[in-house]
Amino acid sequence: MRRRDMLATLGGLSVWPKLLRGDAPEIGPMMLPNYLAARLNAISAEWSAKVAALGTADAARERNAFVRAKERDLLVSWPAKTPLHPRVVKTTERVGYRIENVMYQSRPDFWVTANLYVPTRGSGPYPAILAACGHYDDSRFHPDYQLAFRDLVENGFVVLAFDPLGQGERRHFWNPETNQVEQLGMMGRGSSATTEHTLAGHVLELFGENVNQYFVWDGMCGVDYLLSRQEVDPKRIGCAGHSGGGTATMYLSCADERIQCVAIHEGGLSHQWPIDPGRGRLDPADGEQNLFGAAMYGMDFVELSAAIAPRPLLISIEHFNPAFNAAAADVNKRYALLAADDRFSTVEANAPHAWTRRLSLADTDWFSRFFYNRPGPTEAPDYQPEPQEVLRSVPNGSLRYSGFDTVFTRAKKQAASLRPGPPVNLREALRNSRLRNINQPWTQREPAPGRIEITSEPGIVLPAIVVRTTGGDRTPVVYLDDAGAEAAHESGLLDRMAQTGRTVVAVDVRGLGRSKMTSTTTRTGTFVQIFDAETWATYSSWQLDDSLLGMRVADTLCAVSYAQSLNHSGGILLVGKGMGALLAMLAAALDPRIAGAVCHGGMLSYATMASAAGTLLGADLIIRGVLKNFDLPDIASSIASRPLRIIDPVDAMKQPVDLATAKNAYRRTTETYSRKGAAGRFQVLTAGAGQELTDLYLNGI
Repeated sequence: MRRRDMLATLGGLSVWPKLLRGDAPEIGPMMLPNYLAARLNAISAEWSAKVAALGTADAARERNAFVRAKERDLLVSWPAKTPLHPRVVKTTERVGYRIENVMYQSRPDFWVTANLYVPTRGSGPYPAILAACGHYDDSRFHPDYQLAFRDLVENGFVVLAFDPLGQGERRHFWNPETNQVEQLGMMGRGSSATTEHTLAGHVLELFGENVNQYFVWDGMCGVDYLLSRQEVDPKRIGCAGHSGGGTATMYLSCADERIQCVAIHEGGLSHQWPIDPGRGRLDPADGEQNLFGAAMYGMDFVELSAAIAPRPLLISIEHFNPAFNAAAADVNKRYALLAADDRFSTVEANAPHAWTRRLSLADTDWFSRFFYNRPGPTEAPDYQPEPQEVLRSVPNGSLRYSGFDTVFTRAKKQAASLRPGPPVNLREALRNSRLRNINQPWTQREPAPGRIEITSEPGIVLPAIVVRTTGGDRTPVVYLDDAGAEAAHESGLLDRMAQTGRTVVAVDVRGLGRSKMTSTTTRTGTFVQIFDAETWATYSSWQLDDSLLGMRVADTLCAVSYAQSLNHSGGILLVGKGMGALLAMLAAALDPRIAGAVCHGGMLSYATMASAAGTLLGADLIIRGVLKNFDLPDIASSIASRPLRIIDPVDAMKQPVDLATAKNAYRRTTETYSRKGAAGRFQVLTAGAGQELTDLYLNGI
């Protein structure tokens, strides 16, 4: 099926025009996925038409140059080149080649472990292949991978096989003393590596970095290391990878044009958009497999692969299928425009997902054709894999347990050294973080007495329960709760708050309460939330250069506008629980109409999230790059001197922190309120056993 035909038939694409016409969506678990899919698909349709119109070599070269430059731009925060300080810690001689166990620094004091396979037959310098490993926990030690490396070195190629983050000797959670992966729990699909990658990705986003860039940069430093070796011909550098390593090979080869020949095995070549969330799982790809913001430029895996042209590119798949064939045809079209269609080829493994011998021989043939101008072998002898102990760069097989840093230990140190203060204009900084305009238009309807539906934008309807006060005219309350407005109403909390003389509006922002999404992941484990529907929706918003958290803050402010419209000219009190606590604080910082905020059970700070190797706090809470500028205590300080009450904040594992720890975290906020003569208006509290929440939330405000 051609891509334009697929676009026309997918149901998700037809949703967006309906949303723009103002057709009301159904409030339910598919409302937010349909909204996000409609936006993604509309952009995809625009770019599909532009790409289809490419008709000349110059147009193809211009598009490819744009994609390569934009990929580097979207990977953000590139570190400065620093010395590699390479170490060869052990050499093992074998017939016709040797194996060097090496280490190099991709960032200061941040080590990459690897094996360098060097031919000892013939005369150098030799072509060199950078090998990116897939998501096996044992990484470059995996027997299938060793066979692929051996086939290449036996045929005259230097091979540098390096460990990605969270794999091989760079695992954080694997304990070499017990040989157990600790803290993560059993994963129902994939390996512990995918969890490490994604947890690391969420931590790095807080600092304005991303895990994909770490993968690419480690590989680029691997190219630097190969170029430093006298055995290597600098004009003949290739890259090959399988599975997640295939995806990494795509990103790396697109970004680094020193790589002159490429083989991507089972790396997921496909058109990522359009999507129909009603037909598939809301299960996000691992953190490093995402290039956030790429959807805005039509840069799916097909376009990133096509941008490698005209350099030779081999792509494999387990079994040919219509989706892969259509994607490969689109890549080939770009090569044909550049008169290089003889430099693109596909191969079918006819086997389950693995770097099989068939694919290994295809590699050797491909690189031999372009680097030696000869075919590769059609068969190869069996090899006995080397024991891990022979290949290790550190004796126990773990950088962490040998005293070296991992992403998580680096992040913990970085978080501890941060001393952020309020920016000159914190509201502007928040808006630059994709938090929405406080003046977003909205409409509302009343389907039943006491039930309101607020349309915050096309495709998004916020159900709300309104309990009007029967006595008094105190500041109205907008209430936000992870569990939903209906649960709060059934518990009697809304009625009790109304009895204090306040009108209460309890609202479900998009994706929560009545529109809570259904998680469809098949994975299990301690941190399964990183693969749930909330993460899928967050990643989808980032693809749109937007923010799910920002969307929810905008929803909150629409509810504030509605509450103000109820014949009330004064301010609004926000009360938030769970995620609602963060929404309440952010909304109060953005909007002076909010007279005060109560934040119950929200996370203590972003630094707390960044300091933990594992966290139950989700991607849906992340402001990308937040810790470059501020943290929650700074946001809280910006609310002074309006009343602000923080109750039972939680740590990275969603456990309440003790009162002394909470007060210490918000010491700067306390000082700010004191300087403004409003010390009594800021409180950090803990809920006593059996304490009435109405009193806790509203007394004294």
